[in-house]
Amino acid sequence: MKTSDNVDKIIPAFIAFQGDMPSVPKDGNNPHFKSKYATLGAITEATRPHLAKHGLGYTQFMSNRDGYQLIVTRIMHISGQWMEDDGYILNPTKNDPQGMGSAVTYARRYTLGASLGIITEDDDDGNKASVPQSTPSPKATPIPKTNKPMPDWFNDNGELNDLGKKAGEAISNGMKWSDIEKKYSIDTFTRGVVDAYASSLKNASQILEQADAMDGDGLPFA
Repeated sequence: MKTSDNVDKIIPAFIAFQGDMPSVPKDGNNPHFKSKYATLGAITEATRPHLAKHGLGYTQFMSNRDGYQLIVTRIMHISGQWMEDDGYILNPTKNDPQGMGSAVTYARRYTLGASLGIITEDDDDGNKASVPQSTPSPKATPIPKTNKPMPDWFNDNGELNDLGKKAGEAISNGMKWSDIEKKYSIDTFTRGVVDAYASSLKNASQILEQADAMDGDGLPFA
C-alpha cells in the first residue's frame, strides 16, 4: 500500500464512507464455481454516490513492473491525498485481445472491491472448512493425495525469486510444463506469472537477434 505524504483527511473520509456504504448486489453468476459475484458495473454504480458524498473518488490504470502488466487502483480525496494498492498482476487465460480484456475486467473488479473493503463474491471456503467431516464408511474410496510439493517461487514482495526465474528460463528454453509438473504441483496463478516471465525472456532474445542481424559485424550485440 502506498499513500500520499499526509492522510489526515482521506482516512476519516474513507472510514465514514465504509460506515455509510450498503452491500453491493451480486448480479453476476459464475457457473464454474456455482457462485455469485458483483459485476464491475454494479460496484461502480453502487459506490460512486457514496464516495462522492465523502469527497472521495478512484482511478484504475495499467502499469508495468519487471515485465509484468498490472492494474493499479488509487483512491483519492478532494484534498489531494490518496491511497494506492501495490497492483494486481494480469493473468489472461488466452493471449488475445478478448483474453486480455477479460483479465483487465476481472482485475479491476477484484481490486476495486478489495481496496474499498467491499465483499463482491460469495465466499464458501470458510463454511466448507467448518463443516464437520463424517467418518468415511468402509466402502468409501479414499481420495488419493499428491506427494508433489508446491514450491515457493515468490519473494516477500510477490515477485519471482531465483527459483521462479529459473523455471521461467527453463520454459523459455523449450521445457514443457508437463515436465515441471512431474516434480512440482503448480497452481494456475503461478503458471501464469512464470509464463509471462518466460515470454519476456523470449522477447528480449528476439530483440538481440534482430539487432545482431542489423549490425552485420558478426559479433554479438551488447
